[in-house]
Amino acid sequence: MNRLGFSLIELLVVIGIIALLMGMVSYDFAKTDVRRQAVKAAADELAATCRRARALAMERKTVHAVVFHIQNKPGSSGLVLNNRSGGHWYRILGPGTADTADRPQIYDDLPAIAAAGYNFKPHSLFETAELIDRAWADEAHVLPAGKARLLALSDMDYGDITDISGAYRGVSAHDSYPRPWFGWYDAVNKRLWPWGGYDPTVDGSGFFYWGMDRTIVTTATGTVPIGIRDPRPTTCEHTATRSLAHWDVGQTNYRCNEALTIPNQPSGDVLYTAGTPRPLIDAAWRDCSLVFLSTGEVRWGNWMPGRHSPYLWNGKNTAAGPAFLRGANDRCNGSGLATYSGDVNQHTQAEAGNFDQDSGGWFITIAPDSLDDNDRFDTAQAALASISPLYRVFVTRLGEVRVIAVSRSDHLQGLTTFPPAATWWRNAGNMQVNFPADRHLDGSVLGGFGQGRGAVQGRPITDFVTPTMLSERQVWLK
Repeated sequence: MNRLGFSLIELLVVIGIIALLMGMVSYDFAKTDVRRQAVKAAADELAATCRRARALAMERKTVHAVVFHIQNKPGSSGLVLNNRSGGHWYRILGPGTADTADRPQIYDDLPAIAAAGYNFKPHSLFETAELIDRAWADEAHVLPAGKARLLALSDMDYGDITDISGAYRGVSAHDSYPRPWFGWYDAVNKRLWPWGGYDPTVDGSGFFYWGMDRTIVTTATGTVPIGIRDPRPTTCEHTATRSLAHWDVGQTNYRCNEALTIPNQPSGDVLYTAGTPRPLIDAAWRDCSLVFLSTGEVRWGNWMPGRHSPYLWNGKNTAAGPAFLRGANDRCNGSGLATYSGDVNQHTQAEAGNFDQDSGGWFITIAPDSLDDNDRFDTAQAALASISPLYRVFVTRLGEVRVIAVSRSDHLQGLTTFPPAATWWRNAGNMQVNFPADRHLDGSVLGGFGQGRGAVQGRPITDFVTPTMLSERQVWLK
């Protein structure tokens, strides 16, 4: 006789299987939710800190800045940014004043660590770090180790860029640049190239932190190099000790039009020591900051102004050879090949940039921490999952602060993503026509040689990421 229905045992087995599957699904959702909560909490804290910095600036009628620090776990490769040792943090600096003798150089109009051609402290990046260390306005806000990390501090990482306007990636070029805030997935080599990622095999990666071989003077006996190039690091520690040379009598500023007061010869004037952690973004040098003015307005604190500042690195400007050992201009993209190398145009030569003229402000992107140094993924979907969920803290020019949850599904509103393919970025003409130089870095219209030939169409993508965006470096809607 045929049996109808299920036996009690069969029914219990089916119920057990369903319960197991539901448990697996709910466990996966729970893990995702925990990751999301950690990233969201980190974004909320950063937003609150930015609001506090603005309130302090307005209340005290002075200038304050939120300064960022990114240090990968010592011993890790740096291929992807990680906060496994708690090296990702930020802190309020200030107040800034006009008393440049004993305060960090933060100005009410356009902030910079030091202005070239003026004879006041600090005389070196070492002294700048000492001044900054005495001017923190609060304790460091550390992202929870192993849970959240700073994924990107700008809209783009340009690497060893020579000049956006005319020779985009024309020298020491590497196909992985530019790298948008969400990175670039190389579908051919199955590799994720993140914003700020350091690879010792790629010249100029990791924001030039080990420096490049540059020359500025050619003599009958050959070229005279700038300062010292440290051995190239393979992990996230310094490979050599960097001692700063003392100044000499009769020294002038970098334009050779003003005599400089000789500072006291300091003892132990060491910029960094072999074997110590090597930050990718150094708060002690104020490599990256958002500056809040007394009016409530916000300014970008320039990119690595201490490393770029010619006032902080200059030495003897003589045919006998310079002694550019007072700072770290050979640890950034500003060394150049000119007599006064290190004099960086922040609009066209900085290592990282923003689309603030079009978005109206600046974004800091926070993601789940990377638990290992893996940068290889079979698909763009898997690469995107490794950095998700994402939150972005948006600070407008007028001081409004918002936390934005980044969606993984597109909502194009009748527009299309741009550029059409990752290879499009390799053409300098494309850059000039479609992404004028004045939209690349801080929004200033450059004019003259630096002016782009076309006009930006559309707007930057700020609140969603798709696998195709990741593989094609699509950062614009048009």
